[in-house]
Amino acid sequence: MQKQHTDFLTGLLIGIIAPIIGFYFFSKLGMKLEIDEAYKQLSSRNLLTYVGTINIVVTNAFVFFVFNKKNQWQKAKGVIGASLIYAIVILYIDFFS
Repeated sequence: MQKQHTDFLTGLLIGIIAPIIGFYFFSKLGMKLEIDEAYKQLSSRNLLTYVGTINIVVTNAFVFFVFNKKNQWQKAKGVIGASLIYAIVILYIDFFS
């Protein structure tokens, strides 16, 4: 039982960190800007939630399928949990900002 709990938290942590790393690479390689400048530019154009959502879906889907392929179900569930947390944050930013 303790192993499942630890695996879920590991998947949750990886699911939270992976999109951050993905956004970093997107800002450096795709936009050729520092991460704070990319954030400001996307925010001023009202594209932050769209780009953020695509980034979260793509990176977490990749991580989810890796865990799924390795039959690490608890870690895959953690990635889904992280995606749901990000979905709530995106909805909050979209509707209340």
